[in-house]
Amino acid sequence: MGLLEGRRIIVTGGASGMGAATVRAYAREGARIVSIDLNGEAGTKVAEEAAKLGGEVRFERCDISSREIFPVMEEAIEWLGGLDVLANVAGIERGATPEDVTEDEWDHILDCNVRGTLYTNQIAFRHMKDRGGGRIINYGSGAGIAGMVDAPHYSVSKGAILGWSRGIAGEWGRYGVSVVAMTPSIWTPMYEAYREREPQRVALSDRIMEGTDPDRDMGPVMVFFASEGAHAISGQHVGVGKIGSLA
Repeated sequence: MGLLEGRRIIVTGGASGMGAATVRAYAREGARIVSIDLNGEAGTKVAEEAAKLGGEVRFERCDISSREIFPVMEEAIEWLGGLDVLANVAGIERGATPEDVTEDEWDHILDCNVRGTLYTNQIAFRHMKDRGGGRIINYGSGAGIAGMVDAPHYSVSKGAILGWSRGIAGEWGRYGVSVVAMTPSIWTPMYEAYREREPQRVALSDRIMEGTDPDRDMGPVMVFFASEGAHAISGQHVGVGKIGSLA
């Protein structure tokens, strides 16, 4: 039996990067998974491939910053037969110097990264409270700790997730819900896109561990925090990578 045999899990951002690595890692350990992402084509492909590794995997296309996430997650939880773990990995990054951040860019980043965290966490909590507990794994970033000079609005959004996660850990712990926030600095497709977009301003180049891989380096960590072995760890920022060690 896998470490997550019988665990009912929702993963957001499951179409690429660390979200896709999480879906694959959970499938290998025998979990029952619903993956949610706005990218339907890539999300479906990842889910289909992960299902061959073990467990059961279903994909749903949705923007987590929209209130459409409420019925989508409710349907997912019904299919799962309950909810043990929410791995809220979904997030976006956009670059701009502080003086050039527009209101639209500010809203776009915070809507996806922060509002999406609010919505998914609230839905998960209601179900976990009813069943006597569960696990929420949110995604901050090293940028939320150290800042990011050429994407300060991204840093704000990730810092907000870190503060939110510690706050709800204190409040929801009484119901048996534990909460952690990952602060990874892992080489992903998002980081590759950033390097291509801003070749002269790769401010994170000394913070990302070159050669790191989402499947190898984040997958096992995500499995542990979804397992029973991590039930007593809550309110923590979990660093994986260089800057994450400052958490």
